[in-house]
Amino acid sequence: MKRLASQRGFTLMEMLVATFIFIIAMTIVLDIFMLAQRAQRKAVAYERIQADTRYIVNKIADETRDGTLDYSYYTTAGIAIDSANGNDVLAIKTFNGKTLLFQVSDAAGTFCANPTDITSKPCLLQSDDGGATWAQSSSKGTSIERLHFYISPDKSPFVINPATNDYDVSEQPLVRMVVDMKGTITSTTGVVRMQTQTSFATREYKR
Repeated sequence: MKRLASQRGFTLMEMLVATFIFIIAMTIVLDIFMLAQRAQRKAVAYERIQADTRYIVNKIADETRDGTLDYSYYTTAGIAIDSANGNDVLAIKTFNGKTLLFQVSDAAGTFCANPTDITSKPCLLQSDDGGATWAQSSSKGTSIERLHFYISPDKSPFVINPATNDYDVSEQPLVRMVVDMKGTITSTTGVVRMQTQTSFATREYKR
């Protein structure tokens, strides 16, 4: 009888306690795993939005430095250069005389590569022919919440005023760009955001 008593199995209560402890442990492990996955996805989304922001800033800055501000575009289009509140479109005259435009699409994603992709609109649009055609410059999964160009001076420093026979302003064109980007975290509804401000001047300043 002593031998049989020493070899008895777990009681029902002991089994229930062991099962309960196992469930708690697995729940904790699963939560840690899910948190790690979410952190990794957020890091990937942040790296993607960083890379896209860098690309956009460098692209616009390089085009501006290699060309000059196209003041005639704003005059023709009836757009007043607002140095205080910023402009939604940047017009650049390239070295070969073409008008290069940068602006954000509308909320519907018109002219974006895939207007039905809600994670990629509004997108950055670029026109190499003065606005006749547009192409998307921002990447998939990244949208632009704000893009403003603060241009100074607000008058062309390259045009002589016939009344004074002199230039109205003597200042090299400078652009301050403010961009707010949003990236979608893969497999979730979460997002990451980034704001960048930078200034650049045109290299060309012919008088």
